[in-house]
Parts: sequence; structure tokens; C-alpha cells
Amino acid sequence: MNILNRKNGLAALPLVLMLGGLITAITVSLLMANLLSTQSEFGLRLNSQAFAASQSGIQDALMRIVRDKTFAGSYSINFTDGSSVDVIVCRDAIAPVCVGLGKDKVTALGKSQGRNRKFEVIAGVDSTTGEMSVESINEIAL
Repeated sequence: MNILNRKNGLAALPLVLMLGGLITAITVSLLMANLLSTQSEFGLRLNSQAFAASQSGIQDALMRIVRDKTFAGSYSINFTDGSSVDVIVCRDAIAPVCVGLGKDKVTALGKSQGRNRKFEVIAGVDSTTGEMSVESINEIAL
């Protein structure tokens, strides 16, 4: 009987090792799936923050143009969530530099921890009435 118990014990060892390996593989795959999901959600949040920053920069620049019809220049805005936006406003320049006479081009680059979103707005402002008309809003691929 002693010899039979040794053979049964030797037969159980590969089974225990295979089950342990299977459990380890399942655990590692679940941990990797959780890590990838978390990283994806974090990247989505950063992308949304960069988008919101660039939209805020565009709105701020349009308000500055409405208040001062001759406004042109560049500036930056930093937000409390760690994101920022770089805004460039060009006015009354020909096509390679800007968009043409009587029009404004606003470029806003929103940044949030390595994620960037860039938008460009072309607007026309009537110098006598002050009426602003937004001609186009485009996202620029980076």
C-alpha cells in the first residue's frame, strides 16, 4: 500500500501545478485588463480637460475681440485642474499669415498633462456695428 500512495501522490503533483498555473494566468490577465481600463479612462479624462481648456480659450478670445475690435496677440491661461491653453489671435493679414482683411483667426491649443487639443476659429467683426459672425470652427490635427 505504501507504493500505491507514492504513485498517487506523484500523479497529483502535475494536476496541482497545472491548476496553480491556470489560476495565476487568470489573475494576471484580470489585473492587466483592469490596468488598461484605468489607463484608458485616465487618458479620456485628460483629453476632455484639454478640450475644455481649448474651448475656454476660444470663448475668452472671442470676448476680447468683441470688447476691443482691434485686439490681436497671444496669451496663455492656466486653470486650477492643471490644464492650460495658449491662444493666438491674428487680425487683418493676408492668407499665409492669417485669413484676410476684416477677419480674425483665433487658434487655441488646450493642454492637459501631455494631451493636446487644438482648435481654430475664423470670425468676422463689423467695425461699425461691432457684430461678430463666426464663419468656422475646426479642430486641427496634431
